[in-house]
Amino acid sequence: MRKSQQGFTVVEGLLIVLILSVLGFAGYYVMTQNKKDKTADATSTIEKSKDSSTPASSVKDETEDWYEYQPANKEYTIKLPDGWELQYGENTTSLYGFSYESITYVAGEKAKVTLVGGRDWGAIPFLLNYSATGSVVFDVVGTKQSSFKTNSGLTVDKYYNLVTSDPETMGPPKDTKQYSYEVKKGTSVVVVQHDIVPDGTDQTAIIEKVIKTIIL
Repeated sequence: MRKSQQGFTVVEGLLIVLILSVLGFAGYYVMTQNKKDKTADATSTIEKSKDSSTPASSVKDETEDWYEYQPANKEYTIKLPDGWELQYGENTTSLYGFSYESITYVAGEKAKVTLVGGRDWGAIPFLLNYSATGSVVFDVVGTKQSSFKTNSGLTVDKYYNLVTSDPETMGPPKDTKQYSYEVKKGTSVVVVQHDIVPDGTDQTAIIEKVIKTIIL
């Protein structure tokens, strides 16, 4: 009797190697395609996210439709919110808001600036004073808090003061908060003051938006 042969023949060995190679290639191909599909899905998701976001350039500037004011000689330009009703003194470049109602935002009502006669001075919710020489009638008061930029790139220095006693004659009452803003360009300077009496309305947020529109 013949002895049974052990192991594989050369042909069988080659056939096994071929089968393993085909299986390995198929697995590699499937794995590679899965990675490509995942990468494509991730890229598509990112692109859709970018497309769905609002471009910065399309965000409307809320001050765009505000009333643009200039004094007679165009020393400065400032934009005023809807609903504001300010006054100016004859032969001056100053602007006044003598009541908190006068600086209250009312959508759709264009701001107004009218001539004012004499007034007694106390707390003033809004006061703007301009000087071409760097010296203004109502200077900044208090301690510097911070700085920020106008839309045209000018530096605005912000000051804060707390009135600690009642005035002997005219002036803001005790506990009035005073915010002063100074904007300079060369020798030209604009100072804006916002007084908040104890029962007054804090309008610093919208006033700072107004100040950012100042152009010298």
